[in-house]
Amino acid sequence: MMDILYQLFYTVFSMSCMALVLLPVVLLFRFVFRGHSGKITMALWGILFLRAVCPLGMSSPVCLYDPWNRQFHTLLRSLGLEISPDQGLLTGWRYVFQGNISASATYRSCVLIWLGGMILLLLGTTGKQLRLERKLKQHSRCLFDRIYQSGLIAFPVRTGIVKGRIYLPDGLLAKEMKDIIAYEQLRKRRRDDLWRRFAFLVCCIHWWNPGIWLAYYLFWRDQNMACDAVFVQKTGMEPAQCAQVLANMKKDKERQISFSLESGYEGDLFRRAENLLYLKKRPLWQNGVAAFLVTLFVFWAFALSAFHSGKGNDQPPKKLFDSTQKRSVADRVIAGCDVQVSSGSAVRLSLVVSKGTYQKGEGYRGTCQLQLNGTQGKQTVSLDLNKIFSDRETLYFNENVSLETADYNEDGNPELAVGQKAAAKGKTGYDFYIIDIRKNDLEVVSPAIHFEHVTALQEGSMVLSYVQGAGGVITVTENDETIYYVWNTQTERYEQQEMTEEQLEKRCSEKSAGTQKAQTRYSLTGDKGREVMDVAVSEQENGGLSVKKLRINPDGLDQRTGTKTMTDVEGYYLDLQWAPADKDQKRYALLTYNGTNGRTFSLYDIKEQRLCYRPQNGNEALQKIFRKYGASDDITFEKNGAVVYSLMEIDDNDTLKVNFAASAKDDVAVKGTYLYSLSSGEETSLQYSRE
Repeated sequence: MMDILYQLFYTVFSMSCMALVLLPVVLLFRFVFRGHSGKITMALWGILFLRAVCPLGMSSPVCLYDPWNRQFHTLLRSLGLEISPDQGLLTGWRYVFQGNISASATYRSCVLIWLGGMILLLLGTTGKQLRLERKLKQHSRCLFDRIYQSGLIAFPVRTGIVKGRIYLPDGLLAKEMKDIIAYEQLRKRRRDDLWRRFAFLVCCIHWWNPGIWLAYYLFWRDQNMACDAVFVQKTGMEPAQCAQVLANMKKDKERQISFSLESGYEGDLFRRAENLLYLKKRPLWQNGVAAFLVTLFVFWAFALSAFHSGKGNDQPPKKLFDSTQKRSVADRVIAGCDVQVSSGSAVRLSLVVSKGTYQKGEGYRGTCQLQLNGTQGKQTVSLDLNKIFSDRETLYFNENVSLETADYNEDGNPELAVGQKAAAKGKTGYDFYIIDIRKNDLEVVSPAIHFEHVTALQEGSMVLSYVQGAGGVITVTENDETIYYVWNTQTERYEQQEMTEEQLEKRCSEKSAGTQKAQTRYSLTGDKGREVMDVAVSEQENGGLSVKKLRINPDGLDQRTGTKTMTDVEGYYLDLQWAPADKDQKRYALLTYNGTNGRTFSLYDIKEQRLCYRPQNGNEALQKIFRKYGASDDITFEKNGAVVYSLMEIDDNDTLKVNFAASAKDDVAVKGTYLYSLSSGEETSLQYSRE
């Protein structure tokens, strides 16, 4: 039984989304067709309400093509519904009702809330309607042929479906009563109340959807105006006379009963009477155009449904969650890193597939390029990788590729090694090229550097082995033979050279003697006694230690693979330690440094090799937090004013408690704390004092 409810909710939610897609189109047509035949508007609302309960169709619930359809069903699946075996929900809605159902607690809760709300709304409204009908029967007198008159109402009311009753208010003149009865009998022939009850039933099924309730209200208004227009046509009266009939329905007295959502009564009478005064007959060609557009709308509405109608039994069903299918991609960023160049500016380096394909487990293939973006996100330069690897028609990068940079020649500008599988006939292994990264330039600065053996993670980009302190000496060891690629300062390129140990030591000593600024590093040791993070710094003329780069590898920095390099910290090094309350787990590393506008910190997740949180530079972000809590009326911070941030603790829910001290306008000193959630990325619980 519960499985059927899970499947029904899946279907209802799909159709509810479909109705939301159609609603803006109906509202647009409703505006364009105002003043036309009421049949046009009623047809539009009928299509929408029918679409909301009809699961049959030909395409997707929220768009015109399958990728969005897949995203929608992925959303449903994320709530916790699993159908196995997955026979392809896009093939036919019957597949939702086949196979084994597995629902999470979240999905079960959604189903029970939906079912409970629908039952309560149905029972409550039906009970109220029955009490209304019983009260009207008790306080009314029969005039003739199921026409009654009651002193409880101020305007005509209709009850029942098959053999309904018409209740008129007291105080009507004979001529008024005749016209009003004719109007109410027209309502009965048009089955307006039956259509309204159908629309209300749809609202009960989709009770959580505000768009359906808006459609129900507008449908009620349009239905009244459509009936008014037909009344003018059927009786042959002038619009002004019919407007008077509507005005006569309302008697100046308070009604003594309340109506339910499914009650049939004449409301909004004076506005309807005013609309009749401006009623005009539209040319036939305009009505024809409107009918044609409605026909297109019908096709569009039912060409978009919760599930496909199928392609025949002789074809295998399409897998909704088939992640192995090859897909086309264009201008997709598949890897990126932030780097700092010698000028001190931070730039963003991205690896982009300009045009190609992606297949899970296989990676990306196509034409690729490197893009360099400034701090404001503006692209400064791009480099076509297909021209570098010109002997290959397409390039390949695995789906886990990362860009690994290092300053091999120690000139302050990072460099990137990009590799591809060797394409020459009979040649194995991979060829790598070194690309120099500067503020506004990307340049290839090496010949092809060949490796016979690399790991899967190293195929696209890796940190090459180099001799630190030698000013640009890269080593490649194959079959116990070492090949040297040496940086030539005159040509500004790496060249393959033969070197002895004595020559290498001499080069290192010469570079060391010519270096005026000492360089060192600080590191953290993990559980296994290996260094898992280090920060490279250089001593400046003012005595400060400028942060150059940091490296993270949860398996140890001595490993050849898996090390991630970051160069996005601008400031002077103060301390590197395990975060408070995390010394036992040794997962979060805390880097404290002096930034451009005061002391601050960066928190890194060693396990996931990423930056978790860093307070924004300066006090502008602090000002936003104060505005959020309404505390900015009496405290205003100077733009780019100094502020000191420090991390106090991390609780078990990965929530940071951040301490701050800043100066505001009028010589006000502000101190306080706020909480930052690593999962939601929001600041909460602001507390502060002022001096």
